[in-house]
Amino acid sequence: MEDMERAELCNNETQICENASLQHISLSLNIFTILVNILHIILMGKIAKCKQTTYYWILINMSLADIITSVTYSVLASCSLKQIAYESSKSVAEYFLRTRAAVTLATTAVRNFVLAVASYERYVKICLPLTAEDKLLCHLGWVMAAVWAACYGVSLPVFLTDLDDVCYGDFTMAGILNLQSIIVSIILLTVPAGITFVCLFKVGRELKQMMGKHDIPGFNSEAHTAGRYIILICLLFYSSYTPSILAIALNYSDHVSNDTVGALNWASFLVQSLYGTLNIVIYVYMTRGYRMHVLTILSNWFKCFNGCHSSMNSVTPSVTKIST
Repeated sequence: MEDMERAELCNNETQICENASLQHISLSLNIFTILVNILHIILMGKIAKCKQTTYYWILINMSLADIITSVTYSVLASCSLKQIAYESSKSVAEYFLRTRAAVTLATTAVRNFVLAVASYERYVKICLPLTAEDKLLCHLGWVMAAVWAACYGVSLPVFLTDLDDVCYGDFTMAGILNLQSIIVSIILLTVPAGITFVCLFKVGRELKQMMGKHDIPGFNSEAHTAGRYIILICLLFYSSYTPSILAIALNYSDHVSNDTVGALNWASFLVQSLYGTLNIVIYVYMTRGYRMHVLTILSNWFKCFNGCHSSMNSVTPSVTKIST
């Protein structure tokens, strides 16, 4: 029966999960990123004054986007799930691939839009500090909710109903995309990128003019640091896709082997898995107040652990003596 046909492998792949060790490394990195971002959200929540700023809520949404992306990549790297889908009927495997492509596009788009909003927020705070309250930032919660809903609400229907001639692969699927899917993908990826680069160009120019003016009344060092942080992580985010873009371009060349394309895909996959952790490391390094806050909490936890451990050691001998 046709419904029980096996999905075809892409790019002359001989088996699913050919690079199982790399997939295990990727899974470990994603789990670590999830834990780091959850801890970051908890620690940020303990700073009461931060909750009153738009920058705080943008940082929270960035961590949420990184958590969802890491969960998505963990699923993509699961050999067991890939094997189950591949060994199922052709229709089941195809819908799995379509869903994987849709969710990947949606999570990437969410990251793009969150960074676009972050860039716009820094543009307003640094370049237009004396203007009235910005309407978009005043309704930041609704804006972020709309971003999440739109990215998933648009991506899922388009990919689940569009692809034909799907084949099975570790990273991509070879299918025929119609004009609707191409337009949706371009909009979701290029529009936020354009907003980000325009805002950050203006922010970078303003920060350059502010250099050497630390003694001027009204200079906000925290806003300056936050602006440099957003610029840095945006550059890091778009740089992380360089191997993936090269892989897509070289995939259409007859002079480049499939192993080279696969290596580039894996490089991009691992770098993007690390991106969510690097965000937090950079933020802790650049933000002195938060760094001191984290070190204080960790120090208290360490003292508490040592105190509990010492108490147990002091109680244990007496208990042993009584029982003897």
